[in-house]
Amino acid sequence: MATFLNEYRIRLPFTLEEYQIGQLYSVGEASKDETGGGEGWKWVKNEPFEGVIPHDKGGVPRKGQYTEKILYLGTKFPNQFRCLARQSVFEVLEKSWNCYPYIVTEYTNPSYMKENFQMVITSLHNSGTNIEENVFGLNEGQLKERSVDLLDIVNDFSDMRDFKASEDPSHFQSKKDARGLLKGAYWIHDQPSAVTVYKMVETKLSWNGWESKLNDMFQKTVKRTLLRFNRKVFCSMDQWLSLNIGDVRKFENEVKKELDSKRDQGTVIGTRES
Repeated sequence: MATFLNEYRIRLPFTLEEYQIGQLYSVGEASKDETGGGEGWKWVKNEPFEGVIPHDKGGVPRKGQYTEKILYLGTKFPNQFRCLARQSVFEVLEKSWNCYPYIVTEYTNPSYMKENFQMVITSLHNSGTNIEENVFGLNEGQLKERSVDLLDIVNDFSDMRDFKASEDPSHFQSKKDARGLLKGAYWIHDQPSAVTVYKMVETKLSWNGWESKLNDMFQKTVKRTLLRFNRKVFCSMDQWLSLNIGDVRKFENEVKKELDSKRDQGTVIGTRES
């Protein structure tokens, strides 16, 4: 079993409280944008929980929101790998324990890869722009194996398929608080508030010598998703700035109903992989 550690860091012009609402709202919107034509998201559970989170090395009981979802990938799975497996490889189970600002999310493929694949994303959110070099408390061996990528929602458009003028932070300005028109390499230092998001992606794979190639593919998708998602969070702020957590839970219930009605209708929409 090969294990890969990939850490991503993203600095965003929000308070911790704002980003909690913004990311929850944007997850719902992104789910709708990726669902249709037999592909996309099915929301199975969304409920409060209390206890020790699986994969939480601290073993501390926590309270938060547990969600369980199924992602039907289809054309969102790269063509070069579709020929290797049955259709079931395109179904991914997501389990998430949201104790914001601490979140653990697990991805598995129970019907095909089974114990040969597991991805766990541990997320930490800190106020400010100062970077902590070992926020997850990794040991010396893990630090040597870890790769680190600092992502920039303004200047990093490495995949131009994702470029949309309406989701370009350098061209968006909020009508509610005038935040926006993020410009230059050091835009984050001009903001009145900021949050730094750390995501540790631990991927375990055993797949006939394809482990490194599969992980490279997965990390390319993770990076692309994080950049695209957080650009959406920023450029949609006028839709969620006035919401509270109760509003978001009502919105999530509406999203679940909409996903159930549209998933097997219409044509495939959203992100695709070549």
